[in-house]
Amino acid sequence: MKVHLISVVMVVCLISKAHPKPQGISPALGDHHFRLRFGMNKFAQDLFKAWLDDSNGNVIISPLSIYLAMAMVLYGSPEKSQTNQELLALLGLDPKFYEEYSHNILDTLRRYEALDNIQIANKMYFDRSINVKSNYEKFLEVVFRSPGEAINFGQVASAVDQINAFVGQATKGKIQDLLQTQDITDLTRMILVNAIHFKGTWEAGFNSIETFSKPFFVDDNQSFSYEETMHQEGNFGLAEVNGAQVLEMRYKTPSLKMFIILPNSDQDIRSVDIGTIDFALLHKTFASKKVSLQLPKFKIESKGELKSNLEKLGVTTVFGAKANLSDISNEPLVLSKAIHQARLEVNEAGTEAVGATVVAIDVRVASKEPPSFRVDRPFYAVIYDSVLEVPIFLARIVDPKGTLTLSTANLDRRSADSLINPRSPLAANSQQTPSVAAEAATRKDCRPNMGDIQFPCHPLK
Repeated sequence: MKVHLISVVMVVCLISKAHPKPQGISPALGDHHFRLRFGMNKFAQDLFKAWLDDSNGNVIISPLSIYLAMAMVLYGSPEKSQTNQELLALLGLDPKFYEEYSHNILDTLRRYEALDNIQIANKMYFDRSINVKSNYEKFLEVVFRSPGEAINFGQVASAVDQINAFVGQATKGKIQDLLQTQDITDLTRMILVNAIHFKGTWEAGFNSIETFSKPFFVDDNQSFSYEETMHQEGNFGLAEVNGAQVLEMRYKTPSLKMFIILPNSDQDIRSVDIGTIDFALLHKTFASKKVSLQLPKFKIESKGELKSNLEKLGVTTVFGAKANLSDISNEPLVLSKAIHQARLEVNEAGTEAVGATVVAIDVRVASKEPPSFRVDRPFYAVIYDSVLEVPIFLARIVDPKGTLTLSTANLDRRSADSLINPRSPLAANSQQTPSVAAEAATRKDCRPNMGDIQFPCHPLK
């Protein structure tokens, strides 16, 4: 079984500092404390929550993709300017580590360059009429692996085709029409693009002959029989957090995981506050158990403007007349548009999935039926990097078919912290459920206190 995840962020600058090229950028991954971890996690959860507030249906975003795109804008704003301060707050960064963040970004991109199932592509397109400062252009090329390319935005159709061709190539053809002709105006001067493509194969896959029709309950008033529900028995990590049960699925790339966060059967998914979950701490609490897993195949896609959500998070100046992006160019520039598109597909494909299924079948114990983990209602899916300790993709699946949305009258805001899902594999013995709260109480915090921002003290490994 393979998972395909694609994300693209396009930032359009209308009238759109490069800080000097970082000195002594280390060629070795992990020579610097990974100080982006706190900011990336906070940004991911804040933005995902803002996006969820505007939708009752399926949602998929790549916070990492958006983070990198907005970081490219950050480094175009002069230090201590209002634009710079708002972007630093958005990204959860402390100004005292300004230069070190550039090392972290480079380390992140180098890490994914070393993996064969994740591709990250950054690109700066600027109009031939604009004079981009050489420091900024060089900075993006060195740190973001983003060589600049001059094009003529006056030839709108040609510019759209050229940028969409880059996006299509970066996403293996999964996203081909991100940019529309109406997205380029007479004032467009620069477009920054970030694209992420992830293709993962489970450590233990699903056998297509065990895909059956099973009921799926969107809410109290909407349910249907879903014919593409996969099944397998195997060992999975299990934990409990915020009144929900969590199952960890492993990819063949050991550091990459998918967390399935399943609310209790009598709980609305919107009452599970995913924004308060510490994914790094959650990852440390999983206990391996044999489970009979029932998971629907699904394909979801989201595309939208980021401006309103970024404004909710306090970024306003860069979109208006007081924007200061003078480290990019002496021409007055303003951020006009930020478009994000992401796509998540979970299905059975390829010989790797079939071969892995044989292993899963071999470890079954016929004499004792394992407990069931039935994903038969709305759930969250998180693609998590356990090395960087950051989420790469965050998704909410309300309907695996992609047609139904949650009823606004069905939201149950009761606290469910004490509820145990009777259909969960953990319900039979809830006292043995690994608890994130319990782990937090005994965890030694090695991070120094830096005001409101807590940074990890251990280096990236």
